[in-house]
Amino acid sequence: MIRVVTISNRDKEMIIWNFMEELCDKYLYARENNLPTDFNIKDFSNMNTFSKYLLRRGVSGVNGSSGDALVLVTLKKYAESKGLITVGGDIIALTEKGIAERHKNHHDWDGI
Repeated sequence: MIRVVTISNRDKEMIIWNFMEELCDKYLYARENNLPTDFNIKDFSNMNTFSKYLLRRGVSGVNGSSGDALVLVTLKKYAESKGLITVGGDIIALTEKGIAERHKNHHDWDGI
């Protein structure tokens, strides 16, 4: 039996906003230090926090998959709908559109 997963809009917004801010910080640091600007999902400090948060709220993945998988699915859907990031396996990067958004004074990371 497949269990349907529902993450509230509030939780999605929190995950996306915090993730995008951390991604932008990593991107800026990488650019300033001539490092690669694509990142492994495991390199994000918020991943573990988001995963534990979802599990504490009683949200589990399809057939009980981990909170990390839920966060990654949320980010993949966000990538498809907004075009600000690319997600390939465990690798995430800002797109040109995401880089342009990062340069704005007010970021519109709304993914809902």
